[in-house]
Amino acid sequence: FTEAAALNFKTLESEGQEAVLELLFGEDGLGYSMGRVHMNSCDFSPKPYTFDDVPDDFTLSHFDTNVTHDVQSGMINLLSRASTKISANNGNLKLMVSPWSPPAWMKPPLPSDPPNSTYASTMNGSVQPSCLREGTAANSTYAATWAEYFSKFLTAYADQGVEVWAVTVQNEPEFPAPWEACSYDITSQRDFVEYHLGPV
Repeated sequence: FTEAAALNFKTLESEGQEAVLELLFGEDGLGYSMGRVHMNSCDFSPKPYTFDDVPDDFTLSHFDTNVTHDVQSGMINLLSRASTKISANNGNLKLMVSPWSPPAWMKPPLPSDPPNSTYASTMNGSVQPSCLREGTAANSTYAATWAEYFSKFLTAYADQGVEVWAVTVQNEPEFPAPWEACSYDITSQRDFVEYHLGPV
Protein backbone atom coordinates (compact mmCIF):
# COMPACT_ATOMS: atom_id res chain seq x y z
CA PHE A 1 0.00 0.00 0.00
CA THR A 2 1.73 3.17 -1.20
CA GLU A 3 0.63 6.73 -1.80
CA ALA A 4 1.07 6.19 -5.54
CA ALA A 5 -1.28 3.19 -5.40
CA ALA A 6 -3.86 5.17 -3.41
CA LEU A 7 -3.75 8.14 -5.77
CA ASN A 8 -4.24 5.90 -8.79
CA PHE A 9 -7.03 4.00 -7.05
CA LYS A 10 -8.83 7.32 -6.45
CA THR A 11 -8.92 8.05 -10.18
CA LEU A 12 -10.98 4.94 -10.92
CA GLU A 13 -14.75 4.88 -11.15
CA SER A 14 -16.51 2.89 -8.43
CA GLU A 15 -16.77 -0.20 -10.64
CA GLY A 16 -13.05 -0.07 -11.37
CA GLN A 17 -12.20 0.33 -7.70
CA GLU A 18 -14.33 -2.66 -6.78
CA ALA A 19 -12.71 -4.71 -9.53
CA VAL A 20 -9.23 -3.90 -8.19
CA LEU A 21 -10.25 -4.84 -4.65
CA GLU A 22 -11.71 -8.12 -5.84
CA LEU A 23 -8.67 -8.97 -7.96
CA LEU A 24 -6.24 -8.30 -5.12
CA PHE A 25 -8.15 -9.27 -1.99
CA GLY A 26 -11.30 -11.09 -3.06
CA GLU A 27 -12.23 -14.74 -2.84
CA ASP A 28 -12.13 -15.03 -6.63
CA GLY A 29 -8.92 -13.01 -6.91
CA LEU A 30 -5.47 -13.37 -5.43
CA GLY A 31 -6.79 -13.33 -1.88
CA TYR A 32 -4.02 -11.25 -0.38
CA SER A 33 -4.40 -10.77 3.37
CA MET A 34 -1.06 -9.18 4.24
CA GLY A 35 0.33 -5.82 3.19
CA ARG A 36 2.80 -3.09 4.04
CA VAL A 37 2.31 0.66 4.29
CA HIS A 38 4.91 3.39 4.65
CA MET A 39 5.09 5.75 7.63
CA ASN A 40 5.83 9.22 6.22
CA SER A 41 6.57 9.46 2.51
CA CYS A 42 8.48 6.92 0.46
CA ASP A 43 9.90 6.71 -3.04
CA PHE A 44 6.37 5.99 -4.27
CA SER A 45 5.14 9.37 -3.00
CA PRO A 46 4.91 12.42 -5.30
CA LYS A 47 6.83 14.49 -2.75
CA PRO A 48 8.26 14.11 0.78
CA TYR A 49 5.98 14.53 3.77
CA THR A 50 5.88 13.77 7.49
CA PHE A 51 3.38 14.30 10.29
CA ASP A 52 5.61 16.61 12.34
CA ASP A 53 7.96 19.04 10.61
CA VAL A 54 8.60 21.27 13.62
CA PRO A 55 12.32 21.04 14.51
CA ASP A 56 13.16 19.69 17.96
CA ASP A 57 9.53 18.95 18.83
CA PHE A 58 10.62 16.33 21.34
CA THR A 59 7.12 16.04 22.83
CA LEU A 60 5.62 15.68 19.33
CA SER A 61 2.99 18.22 20.30
CA HIS A 62 2.73 19.21 16.62
CA PHE A 63 2.23 15.65 15.38
CA ASP A 64 -0.78 15.49 13.06
CA THR A 65 -2.90 12.96 14.93
CA ASN A 66 -5.44 13.09 12.11
CA VAL A 67 -2.80 11.84 9.63
CA THR A 68 -4.38 14.34 7.25
CA HIS A 69 -2.03 13.62 4.38
CA ASP A 70 -2.87 9.92 4.32
CA VAL A 71 -6.58 10.67 4.57
CA GLN A 72 -6.49 13.18 1.72
CA SER A 73 -4.33 11.00 -0.52
CA GLY A 74 -6.80 8.14 -0.16
CA MET A 75 -4.43 5.79 1.63
CA ILE A 76 -6.72 5.38 4.64
CA ASN A 77 -9.68 4.72 2.36
CA LEU A 78 -7.77 2.12 0.33
CA LEU A 79 -6.59 0.36 3.48
CA SER A 80 -10.07 0.39 4.99
CA ARG A 81 -11.70 -0.98 1.87
CA ALA A 82 -9.06 -3.68 1.49
CA SER A 83 -9.64 -4.69 5.10
CA THR A 84 -13.40 -4.82 4.53
CA LYS A 85 -12.95 -6.98 1.43
CA ILE A 86 -10.69 -9.39 3.32
CA SER A 87 -13.10 -9.52 6.27
CA ALA A 88 -15.94 -10.44 3.91
CA ASN A 89 -13.99 -13.62 3.19
CA ASN A 90 -13.58 -14.34 6.91
CA GLY A 91 -10.01 -13.08 6.94
CA ASN A 92 -8.10 -10.26 8.60
CA LEU A 93 -5.72 -7.77 7.04
CA LYS A 94 -2.28 -8.16 8.55
CA LEU A 95 -0.80 -4.72 7.98
CA MET A 96 2.88 -3.99 8.50
CA VAL A 97 4.28 -0.46 8.82
CA SER A 98 7.76 0.53 7.65
CA PRO A 99 9.35 3.99 7.66
CA TRP A 100 11.62 5.14 4.86
CA SER A 101 12.87 8.19 6.77
CA PRO A 102 12.18 10.17 9.93
CA PRO A 103 11.58 13.90 9.60
CA ALA A 104 14.69 15.69 8.35
CA TRP A 105 15.16 17.52 11.66
CA MET A 106 15.84 14.18 13.37
CA LYS A 107 18.72 13.44 10.97
CA PRO A 108 22.27 14.84 11.02
CA PRO A 109 23.39 16.98 8.08
CA LEU A 110 24.39 15.22 4.90
CA PRO A 111 27.74 15.95 3.22
CA SER A 112 25.80 17.92 0.59
CA ASP A 113 24.22 20.22 3.20
CA PRO A 114 25.68 23.70 3.84
CA PRO A 115 28.50 23.93 6.40
CA ASN A 116 27.36 24.42 10.00
CA SER A 117 23.92 22.94 9.27
CA THR A 118 22.21 21.68 12.42
CA TYR A 119 20.23 18.94 10.74
CA ALA A 120 19.58 17.43 7.32
CA SER A 121 17.90 19.62 4.75
CA THR A 122 15.93 16.72 3.28
CA MET A 123 14.59 13.27 4.10
CA ASN A 124 16.51 11.93 1.09
CA GLY A 125 19.78 10.13 1.73
CA SER A 126 21.40 9.17 5.00
CA VAL A 127 24.65 9.29 6.88
CA GLN A 128 26.01 6.04 8.29
CA PRO A 129 26.13 4.04 10.56
CA SER A 130 23.03 5.70 12.05
CA CYS A 131 20.78 8.23 10.39
CA LEU A 132 19.59 9.75 13.66
CA ARG A 133 21.10 12.76 15.37
CA GLU A 134 22.91 11.63 18.53
CA GLY A 135 22.79 8.04 17.24
CA THR A 136 20.72 5.36 18.94
CA ALA A 137 22.37 5.00 22.35
CA ALA A 138 20.21 4.99 25.45
CA ASN A 139 20.64 8.74 25.99
CA SER A 140 19.70 9.81 22.43
CA THR A 141 16.86 12.33 22.55
CA TYR A 142 16.21 12.02 18.82
CA ALA A 143 16.04 8.22 18.89
CA ALA A 144 13.61 8.41 21.81
CA THR A 145 11.48 10.92 19.92
CA TRP A 146 11.53 8.82 16.74
CA ALA A 147 10.37 5.78 18.73
CA GLU A 148 7.53 7.82 20.22
CA TYR A 149 6.67 8.94 16.67
CA PHE A 150 6.02 5.27 15.81
CA SER A 151 3.56 5.06 18.70
CA LYS A 152 1.79 8.27 17.68
CA PHE A 153 1.44 7.01 14.12
CA LEU A 154 0.01 3.64 15.17
CA THR A 155 -2.50 5.34 17.46
CA ALA A 156 -3.50 7.79 14.73
CA TYR A 157 -4.07 4.96 12.26
CA ALA A 158 -6.11 3.04 14.84
CA ASP A 159 -8.24 6.14 15.36
CA GLN A 160 -8.91 6.06 11.61
CA GLY A 161 -10.03 2.44 11.91
CA VAL A 162 -6.82 0.96 10.51
CA GLU A 163 -5.22 -1.59 12.81
CA VAL A 164 -1.52 -2.37 12.41
CA TRP A 165 -0.28 -5.92 12.90
CA ALA A 166 3.49 -5.32 12.90
CA VAL A 167 6.21 -2.75 12.34
CA THR A 168 9.73 -2.90 11.00
CA VAL A 169 12.45 -0.54 12.17
CA GLN A 170 13.33 0.62 8.68
CA ASN A 171 12.92 -0.05 4.98
CA GLU A 172 16.27 -1.23 3.55
CA PRO A 173 18.18 -0.30 6.73
CA GLU A 174 21.70 -0.62 5.33
CA PHE A 175 21.04 1.34 2.14
CA PRO A 176 21.62 5.15 2.16
CA ALA A 177 19.27 5.60 -0.79
CA PRO A 178 19.06 8.88 -2.72
CA TRP A 179 15.33 8.99 -1.88
CA GLU A 180 13.81 8.89 1.63
CA ALA A 181 16.25 6.81 3.65
CA CYS A 182 17.62 6.09 7.11
CA SER A 183 20.67 3.87 7.44
CA TYR A 184 21.43 1.65 10.41
CA ASP A 185 24.19 -0.85 10.90
CA ILE A 186 23.47 -3.94 13.00
CA THR A 187 24.55 -2.32 16.25
CA SER A 188 22.65 0.94 15.84
CA GLN A 189 19.47 -0.87 14.81
CA ARG A 190 19.76 -3.21 17.79
CA ASP A 191 20.26 -0.30 20.17
CA PHE A 192 17.30 1.60 18.72
CA VAL A 193 15.03 -1.38 19.37
CA GLU A 194 16.49 -2.18 22.80
CA TYR A 195 16.61 1.31 24.26
CA HIS A 196 13.81 3.12 22.44
CA LEU A 197 11.33 1.34 20.17
CA GLY A 198 10.94 -1.78 22.32
CA PRO A 199 10.04 0.07 25.52
CA VAL A 200 7.54 2.28 23.68
